[in-house]
Amino acid sequence: MKQGRSPACVVLLNRVDELDRLSAWLELSWQELGLPEATLFELKLSVYEWVANVIAYAFTDDDSHRITVTLALCEQAAVATIEDDGFPFDPLLVPEPPEVTDLAAAAIGGRGVPLMRRLSDSLHYRRHEDRNHLTIVRCLNRGRA
Repeated sequence: MKQGRSPACVVLLNRVDELDRLSAWLELSWQELGLPEATLFELKLSVYEWVANVIAYAFTDDDSHRITVTLALCEQAAVATIEDDGFPFDPLLVPEPPEVTDLAAAAIGGRGVPLMRRLSDSLHYRRHEDRNHLTIVRCLNRGRA
């Protein structure tokens, strides 16, 4: 694993077509850092889910907004930070959705943040200088059940 490298960073615009670029960049960046495949998948899915939500819900105007994604590999964890200037939204306050007992009656949506919680070891949110900062941490020394 290639620790101690400078963090990788990409700046996206709030357009759906940027998700393809994000996906390719995430894959390449994490592979360059030597991230284990299972960890790579979990972090990629979490970052992609969050950025897709930012693009879909964080802005009410038609202006271009920048979304910055930074990836870093520390001694014990892989860390992704997403920063945007959308409406304040703390995902840590999102309640768990109700358990699905009938697929036909299940509500659509509302499962992304709970999925991110399960795939990461921790989520950290802060609002600073009119920007949302979400940090997703995934420890490297644990497996999945």
